[in-house]
Amino acid sequence: MVSSESLIDPTVDALEDVAVTDPADIPADEGDHGDAELVEEVAGGGAAAREDLAVEGLTPVQRASAQNVIAKGARLLLDHAAAVHYTQGPQRWQGIAQRLYVRDGRFPAYGDCSSTATWLLWNGLFVHLGMGDVVNGANWTAGYTGTMLQHGRAIPESSAQVGDLVIYGSAPPGQHVVVCLGGGVAFSHGSEPGPFKVNIRFRSDILSVRRYF
Repeated sequence: MVSSESLIDPTVDALEDVAVTDPADIPADEGDHGDAELVEEVAGGGAAAREDLAVEGLTPVQRASAQNVIAKGARLLLDHAAAVHYTQGPQRWQGIAQRLYVRDGRFPAYGDCSSTATWLLWNGLFVHLGMGDVVNGANWTAGYTGTMLQHGRAIPESSAQVGDLVIYGSAPPGQHVVVCLGGGVAFSHGSEPGPFKVNIRFRSDILSVRRYF
């Protein structure tokens, strides 16, 4: 049984010792072309989720436990960065399509920024808590920065916690997304040399910081 006290700061064990990459060493993000048409097609279907577990009904312990899963997933990807490749093709949804669970130490070998961010939150919210797709509104089967901007709520950058998303770009639908890890740092998978642990301000064009749970 995990105590509530051990869930207060999910970054302590999972990510504290991972170095932040210098922005000068990060290639330009390759963008997020998305799959808007697919999102529209699947919005009414997909895997069932618990209807009784609303976002507003999450307890502090549930939130912290979901954050722990997300942080551990980010650590898993960062520890295996050489085996994690960037793609905007169909393989980008490998993590969810093949049911690769953080709890089993399994991770997708292919993804882009938005599909990898969705995989991390899917592990924390759907696999761990049984929640529906509050990130893209597509039953965890599709999405991109555009659908991420349409869901959740905007929060100040200074309030960002583990599991919040930072979306970059000059205008909607955005061009890149990272997953906050707490303490002003985030997980980013925007190009083949990644993924990286980055400072949230590694790009200057923050479009929105959003919270989904």
